[in-house]
Amino acid sequence: MQSDNLYLTHNVFILLVGMFVSAPALDAAEQPPVYASNDGVKTISWQPDYETFNQLLILNTNGSVQASYPVISGQGWVVSGLSDGRYTLQLTKQNQERVIGTLEVEHYSLKSAVTLFGMGALMFAYLLYTLFTPRSTLPKHD
Repeated sequence: MQSDNLYLTHNVFILLVGMFVSAPALDAAEQPPVYASNDGVKTISWQPDYETFNQLLILNTNGSVQASYPVISGQGWVVSGLSDGRYTLQLTKQNQERVIGTLEVEHYSLKSAVTLFGMGALMFAYLLYTLFTPRSTLPKHD
């Protein structure tokens, strides 16, 4: 009798642990994806279930529309020109809205851009130096 109670308690424990472990995974699967961009450009691929919607809206953190794109069957979108921030990608039709993702834009820093420009300028200067410096003539071998 005691062995049966222990067996039942053990099964209930495993069932409860399984529910708590799998619950966060289920919640994460239901969340729309978060996209990242370092240059303010993101390509959003077409999905067959997008066809019933009319517009793709890009909403800023205040909820106001930053950009709007029409939904054309079979055609994705290239979202560009966004400044740093977090944006919501939302499909809409008359009475329905669907969030398909979040876009986080954080541009490259000015410091890294200036550093890369400086390195390129140095390489260009070295190229010009090697092209235009006179070369000494080497002795000819007979």
